[in-house]
Amino acid sequence: MEKKEILNRLLEIAEKLDIKVIHENKLIVNGTCKSYGKDYIILNKKLTVDDKIAVCIECLRNRSLDGMYVLPEIREILLND
Repeated sequence: MEKKEILNRLLEIAEKLDIKVIHENKLIVNGTCKSYGKDYIILNKKLTVDDKIAVCIECLRNRSLDGMYVLPEIREILLND
């Protein structure tokens, strides 16, 4: 699976978990945050695809995926990276 496809799948999972993804040009901080009880993933548009994947994995790694279909390859990435 290509890296852009992996990233897209991770972003889909975030959306299903009600995590809002913010793509921003001017931010120098990337990662996750919580504001007013809502979870966010913040990604600088200038990050490499690999870096965006790493941020998403960090956010999604400890989330419950029970009851959600996740491609085996993506599940493996979340469990092992």
